[in-house]
Amino acid sequence: MGNEADTCRTYVVPRLNAAGWDAAPRSIVEKRTFTDGRIVVSGATALRLPRKRADYVLRYTRDLLIAVVEAKR
Repeated sequence: MGNEADTCRTYVVPRLNAAGWDAAPRSIVEKRTFTDGRIVVSGATALRLPRKRADYVLRYTRDLLIAVVEAKR
């Protein structure tokens, strides 16, 4: 059984390319943070939790994020 990188290379990337995500104006961005992190307020203090990351972020245009893709082995 391979690891997550093998799964991405073997299954995910070829299917995203076959679906047309590699042609302009669409794009695939790898290993991208897509949130600033949740803010938790407790009394007068606020704490920002860790950012969310995805293996792939699919964008229709530069400013329009369509989906996130998380690959597992």
